[in-house]
Amino acid sequence: MSSLTLTVIVIARNEERTIGACLQSCIDAVARAREAGLVSAAEVVLVDSASTDRTTAIAAGFPIRTLSLPPSWPLSAAAGRFIGLRMSSSDVVLFVDGDYVMDPDWLSTGLRALHGPSIAGVCGVDRESLPGRSRISRYTLDLVERSIPQTEVAETEAIAVGLYRRTWIERAGGIQPFLRGAEDRDLAIRVRALGGRLLKTRAAMGTHHWAPGADLTLVEYLRSVAGWSFGEGQAARRASQEPTIRNVYLARYFHLRHLLQLELALLLVAWGSLLLASLATASLWLAGVGLASASILVLGSVIRRRESALDALFRLHVVPYVAVRVCSFFLGWLRPPRPTEEYPAPSSFGA
Repeated sequence: MSSLTLTVIVIARNEERTIGACLQSCIDAVARAREAGLVSAAEVVLVDSASTDRTTAIAAGFPIRTLSLPPSWPLSAAAGRFIGLRMSSSDVVLFVDGDYVMDPDWLSTGLRALHGPSIAGVCGVDRESLPGRSRISRYTLDLVERSIPQTEVAETEAIAVGLYRRTWIERAGGIQPFLRGAEDRDLAIRVRALGGRLLKTRAAMGTHHWAPGADLTLVEYLRSVAGWSFGEGQAARRASQEPTIRNVYLARYFHLRHLLQLELALLLVAWGSLLLASLATASLWLAGVGLASASILVLGSVIRRRESALDALFRLHVVPYVAVRVCSFFLGWLRPPRPTEEYPAPSSFGA
């Protein structure tokens, strides 16, 4: 383990609010890993996607290497990670987002878990800096809580922020720079298809920072869903000649739960049409039927789940969620990514 070399690849675009804390946490984590004898050499590389704020100016005050992608290039998280990989050659890579602050002790924990040739990557538990005032925010925090492993280390499906062995990334074909989202899941699916194992530690890895004091809204949540679903559609189209990979994506989108959610969406559309018809025709009995059916739906959830009426209504967010997810996947399928070799050569910006 002591002979391993490490590159921390931080991707950022307009992250002046958090980039200083992010970079310092990475530097501190690397220092502790080196003190523990877990790596022999390490560097932190910031790949900036044409930031227009003070991100790169702040980064200049840290002992790191900065690669600035021109605004004329295709820019995305995938492109940032792709360039970071191309411009480094370490044994192990730690992917970090510019709005993420590492727990300085986790890197050592992750490196110790990265043992054995079959273990391709390791991540840890994420914290979310959300106040938790909105229901969608509390729902997100609950998902994070439920994702905590019951044991010290457990299998996981994907790694967004975390460690990867470079050899496994290369075996899986690398990162496709033209994906608009979900490049982390695409890499994970390809690695797992080759027999690589991805692990998640029970130890906290770090904190994802939202805007100070801001709470997550349903619109922001659905925007995020649309982004990674579009990317998964692109990745699935890219894998159209690879049945093993393609079928993993199709299984993620076309299953019984989604069909039931789409059925609920149709019921809500029918209810909305009924209510509009009652308003257009001034028909009280139609309005009564519409309100009664909606009340029965909410009341049924309240009784069955022993929850409040507002919580029961919130559960209907699955309707726009599944609609956005499936539609974005189809749009991504219709817009396959360009071949990797068409991405500009890193040497063209002199890094």
